[in-house]
Amino acid sequence: MLTQTSFVTGAWLAINPLRSWSAYYKWLQEGQWSWVALGVQMARMMVTFFPQLVWFLIIDDTLVYRASRKASDCGVYHQHGNKANRPQYARGQCWVSMALSITRARKYTAIPLLSRLMRSDGNTGKLDAARTLLRAVARVSPARRSASWWTVGI
Repeated sequence: MLTQTSFVTGAWLAINPLRSWSAYYKWLQEGQWSWVALGVQMARMMVTFFPQLVWFLIIDDTLVYRASRKASDCGVYHQHGNKANRPQYARGQCWVSMALSITRARKYTAIPLLSRLMRSDGNTGKLDAARTLLRAVARVSPARRSASWWTVGI
């Protein structure tokens, strides 16, 4: 959870914390909470506070570079970017992420909702992971809308 860019520390400094840093750290490390429930709640908040006729879900796969072979589900992946200063194959973790696009007065932004680490073994692919993320967020869709309420771009 804590990375070199310290996302959690940055978020903690951005708010007016009611408790000490160690209380939040213990909650993150030892608390009983669900990433999926957090992503679904974020989608529910966006649907409530930013109503739109059509919502766009953005699904993308990302390679996070890893030097250690002991990192969970770390493998060697082909780099499709073909950048001159990068190797053709790189060690890393493949993540499939989903974001919700919001349009407001000709301004666009994407709110990240959920990510799923791809397993290095097994038969599941990136499209299966994308379907799993869609199933998790599909319950946010209001019942009064049709099935075409979500538009997905992969």
